[in-house]
This record gives sequence, C-alpha cells and structure tokens, in this order.
Amino acid sequence: MEPTPEMEPAADTRKRHRARRPAYHRLDSFVRLFLGPADRSGSGSPVIHRHDAAEDESERQVAGLDIEQDSLGHHYAVRRPTDEP
Repeated sequence: MEPTPEMEPAADTRKRHRARRPAYHRLDSFVRLFLGPADRSGSGSPVIHRHDAAEDESERQVAGLDIEQDSLGHHYAVRRPTDEP
C-alpha cells in the first residue's frame, strides 16, 4: 500500500509523539521489567499508623480551635478563649 498525502500527517504526528516522551520513560520500563508493576505490593494489608510526639502536639493545638463559616461560605478557624491571663 502506497502512502497517500492523507496518511503523511498521521505519520508525522507519531514521530513528534515519540520525540516528546520523557527521558525517564526507558528507565521506567527497565525497572518495571525487573520489579514488576507498581501495584504488586500487599495492598490488602491494613496500614498501621502510629502517632508520634509531633502529631500529638498538633492535635492538641487544633483541639483549641473552632471552625466558623461566614455569610459567603468561607471557612476560618477561631481560637477558643482561655481563662489564662
């Protein structure tokens, strides 16, 4: 089958598409060949989340805030008043 003028733009588009592939595309394919697809991990197992001291401090600070909404629907946080001087 001889290429027609209608077919040439499609071939040109394919060439440009190949040139736009990211530089890491070949590396990604190479790694996937040896390690397998990304979804091979044990996704059925539950995620165990452990709190650390920074998270406990953050939760303590957020617990002292009230979330309010204005007439336009914007949300903002207001610190609760404390009895400390």
